[in-house]
Amino acid sequence: MAWMHELFIGQELIMQFSSDPNRFRSQYFGCKPDAFVIVQMPGIPGIREKVVSGSSLVVRYMSRGTVYGFVSQPLTHVLRPCPMIFLSYPHAVEMVNLRKTERVDTFIEAQVIVDAYALSGLIVDLSEGGCGYTANRATCVGWPSLDSGRIVYLEFSLTQQERHLIEAEVMSFKKDIDTLRMGLRFRYSEDSPVRQAVQRYISTLNQFMKNGSASVP
Repeated sequence: MAWMHELFIGQELIMQFSSDPNRFRSQYFGCKPDAFVIVQMPGIPGIREKVVSGSSLVVRYMSRGTVYGFVSQPLTHVLRPCPMIFLSYPHAVEMVNLRKTERVDTFIEAQVIVDAYALSGLIVDLSEGGCGYTANRATCVGWPSLDSGRIVYLEFSLTQQERHLIEAEVMSFKKDIDTLRMGLRFRYSEDSPVRQAVQRYISTLNQFMKNGSASVP
């Protein structure tokens, strides 16, 4: 099923027993298609009793701006090598797209400019409303201190003829020793030439992906 391609080992799940209004966090450990799904059994009071009670479980997770959800039945649980719950394999999965605009995967060289820093990296996904951006520490002089709501500038090209510089708001920010990742929301007007260029780029890329006959600038 297509939903399986949106899951990775260790992905966070939000789960809820049908007999209990409280939700709890878990992790996806794997599956055997058409047989079972394996998830982490968290160390919360009464969890084992609920697993064997016969109550069904509602499982939700988010990937690429889409929330997936399914109802499953606990089959069994084990405590070793680690606490795990085996769930019945879902054959019906609901999807809710949280994004207002279509998003496409990309590989666009770009710079995020903030204070005295110019971070060279890549736009890894793009929509009319914003993008996902990643940079490697090897390409940066330093790591700036960024929080959600911070205004930065994004410089990038969608064609060989045009170079764009736009204002963007940091919606999410995560960094580790080697990598910096940001979710950016574009701050431009409805009639902005950059918005129109992004719209054309996404439309052309989608057309190319559908029939292979279009060429991406």
